[in-house]
Amino acid sequence: MKKNKAIHADGTINCDCIIRFPASNASSPKQLSELIIKIKFAISKKLIQDVTDLAIEHSMSFDLIEANNQWPDIIENDFECMSCGKKFQLFADTYHGSFRNGWSIKN
Repeated sequence: MKKNKAIHADGTINCDCIIRFPASNASSPKQLSELIIKIKFAISKKLIQDVTDLAIEHSMSFDLIEANNQWPDIIENDFECMSCGKKFQLFADTYHGSFRNGWSIKN
């Protein structure tokens, strides 16, 4: 169930999740660790939730991903704002590196 939803007469939802969780690159292990810590904090505050489809290759519960450098080769998790339902994704190719590594807003 969504909470803290403010729906206006025109159907738009008042939510600042895109400002609170802007797209960002993680071009180093340190940046990825910091991003994981921020995501875990947001989950603990019930601002976002992990909605990853665990049937998809490379997917695993975000609870199992640590902020240290002991990562699987690929991290690909989807999240949803608990207020407005906006979707986000954390992606990292920790073995090869990638220009996609980081946090993005999904369409």
